[in-house]
Amino acid sequence: MPASRRFFVPLVPVMVIAALAGCSSSGRSADTRGITATEASQFAQVVVRIDVKGSNFSASGSGTLIDKRGYVLTCDNVVENATTINVTTYDNQSYSATVQKSDRTLDLALLKLDSKQTDFPVATLGANSDIVIGGVVLAIGFRYENGVPSASPVTTQGTVSSLSYVDGITFIRNSAVTSPGSGCGCLITSSGKMVGIPSAVDESATATEEANLAIPIDYARTFLQGML
Repeated sequence: MPASRRFFVPLVPVMVIAALAGCSSSGRSADTRGITATEASQFAQVVVRIDVKGSNFSASGSGTLIDKRGYVLTCDNVVENATTINVTTYDNQSYSATVQKSDRTLDLALLKLDSKQTDFPVATLGANSDIVIGGVVLAIGFRYENGVPSASPVTTQGTVSSLSYVDGITFIRNSAVTSPGSGCGCLITSSGKMVGIPSAVDESATATEEANLAIPIDYARTFLQGML
């Protein structure tokens, strides 16, 4: 059964990919404690809005600060073919940015803000071992609606339902709903660890499957090797 993955950025076409299969669990007990509004607000401070322009398009997405020198992890589909990239941080400061590395297969990109600042707030990167089936997660990103990006990050709480294999890549299937623009930000656990990057909606998900897909953090860790 073919599946389709819709990216969270306006003007990016649907990609047709292989069928989903497989599910695994770490065997650990799931942390079902809810994330408080105060915690969500604190976690959201590491998420940024990314506005891009190309030769014939403009779009918005999200990303996450992962290094105090202003390095941002996002999806490749956010910045692909962009000629200018502008990043707005949680405190409404704006910076131009450049792509340092990208991987279309994994749909990951690393940006560097044009800033000499060395004290940006950053996410605590977890590992795939922190992903627990049934565990509570929070998806954070800047929503893009009616052609206008939100002024502050939007947080949505959900749970991890499974790990699914799509075209040879593992995705975290979860119920933390994301929307255009808010994808490619941060998927974080109740303990404050970033475990994924919300990247797509599985448009062929069945009634018993969660449609929200996130890239597991271990892919990002491998992608980032030698860069920071």
